[in-house]
Amino acid sequence: MPAAEKHAPLKAYVRKRGGLRLAAHGYLRDQLVDMAVRDFPFDVADDMGPRVLAARLKIKARARYDSIMVMIMIGVIANLISKYIWDWWRKRESHQNLMREWSAIAKAEEA
Repeated sequence: MPAAEKHAPLKAYVRKRGGLRLAAHGYLRDQLVDMAVRDFPFDVADDMGPRVLAARLKIKARARYDSIMVMIMIGVIANLISKYIWDWWRKRESHQNLMREWSAIAKAEEA
């Protein structure tokens, strides 16, 4: 199953929650969701999760998209996406195993 299909439920959730704020940045939004799934912080406390995830997204995205305009947008977009992903994670505890599986697959692909 391609990565795009594996992350489809999470991308749909972020797209719905982000609405017009993230609609103009659809490609970047989807890329950040993919990066977030690969680097999801399973080992942090609940209150630190969104901050850790946002920080990881900002670092990876700035390294990947080295342009001034994208760097300006990344701060806001990464914070929103991190919040939505964390909300999705907390509300859908039945998806914990699925997210762990995605993370394991992504880490295996990188290695």
